[in-house]
Amino acid sequence: MNRKVLCSVISFCVFFLLYADTITIVQSSIEGPLVIIERSDFSKYENGKYIGHVYREARLDVVIKKIPDGLQYSGDVLILEEAYRDMIPIAKRMDTVFPINYIEKKDGTFAITKDAGYPLLRGIPLIPQQPLVQGNTWEGTGTVVIRGNTQEQHVRVPVLVAYEFAGITKYNNEQVYYIKAQYAVRYKGTDKYGEPSLIRTEGGRIADIYVSMNTGFPIFIREIIDETYYYQSGKTVRFKGFLLHFIRGAFSSEPVLLALGRTGLLQDTQNQQNSETNVTQTGQNQDTESSNTTAQNPSSDTGSQNQNTSIVKNNLYEIVDSPKGQVILLFDLRFLPDSDELLPSEKPRLDEIAKILLSIPDRMFLVEGHTADVGNPKGQYALSEARAKKIVDELVKRGVPAGRFIYKGWGADKPIAPNDTEQNRARNRRVEITILH
Repeated sequence: MNRKVLCSVISFCVFFLLYADTITIVQSSIEGPLVIIERSDFSKYENGKYIGHVYREARLDVVIKKIPDGLQYSGDVLILEEAYRDMIPIAKRMDTVFPINYIEKKDGTFAITKDAGYPLLRGIPLIPQQPLVQGNTWEGTGTVVIRGNTQEQHVRVPVLVAYEFAGITKYNNEQVYYIKAQYAVRYKGTDKYGEPSLIRTEGGRIADIYVSMNTGFPIFIREIIDETYYYQSGKTVRFKGFLLHFIRGAFSSEPVLLALGRTGLLQDTQNQQNSETNVTQTGQNQDTESSNTTAQNPSSDTGSQNQNTSIVKNNLYEIVDSPKGQVILLFDLRFLPDSDELLPSEKPRLDEIAKILLSIPDRMFLVEGHTADVGNPKGQYALSEARAKKIVDELVKRGVPAGRFIYKGWGADKPIAPNDTEQNRARNRRVEITILH
């Protein structure tokens, strides 16, 4: 081989090594349902002394819509109590829920009408549009939300983020882009929406970011956190641990429909719809009336959001579509008076519901209890939550994993009918099970 040819070969090899793995991460347009789960797991120290462990989970169920300024996100934030006890998955009690509406502008900044502190990461990660080779670095700005004294109070902190493209790796057996990031958290009492007693924050974060090769959007972010909060009283609070972000999108009802088809429920429903005379108009059913009321009543989440697109309707339950997922409506569940003790007659209904949920893999189930407006509000809340938890316990006995449940009691806050007759009150005494995206 002569020198000229050898030089050409060497040049080609160098070019290949340098540019063969050049990657451009292209973000596709995304619309529709999106779920963001943010889990924090920290050790807490006050004035340098360890005082315990803090676990918090927030679930953002939103729908993305394209607008001229960027993307609009609207939906709900579910705040959950401690979700694991001794590392054993248990049913998660929803501590609170509130609506969320914000815009992610084309420049990466966020506009939030009423900022309740979620999402916790804003403008992070910044994905460059130029070709990348493993080892390439870049910088960008963003905002993190930090929480000190209480769950309700938060502070927004602008940060400068240093990124590094670490190549391609695997996440959940899927090839993904891997990005490393580091950013410092510095705060000096400048956020007008922040916690008034917080005067200064110090600390840093190291993040691993996994980006979908299909969409160019992050699907998992892990942050290692060490932050200290300084208060006007002289107290310091330090958090050491990690924060996890799970992002899932592009949902449809098809997996649920397929599961229902496997159980034979869709066929059974079709047969029943072809024979209208077999549908009984009892307090347990009332499909037509309760459906119409639900669709018209803005106080009902089910009715106001899903316009009552029915998937399954029979004497035991109705399944309707909603932006959060498919909702199983159980009307007039029969308990002992003022008790969470189910009557034996409800066993066939719960057997059927368990069969449905067991046929649907990889979904969370939100169980919400409702009462009629009878008695005092505090008692209504307690009773509705106890009954929601009872339904969870009964379904767990039938084989549905406890770690897949979230539950909440609403008392009489979300009626689907006036509380003026016993028939209407029976419709308000219900449990809703949402098969979440």
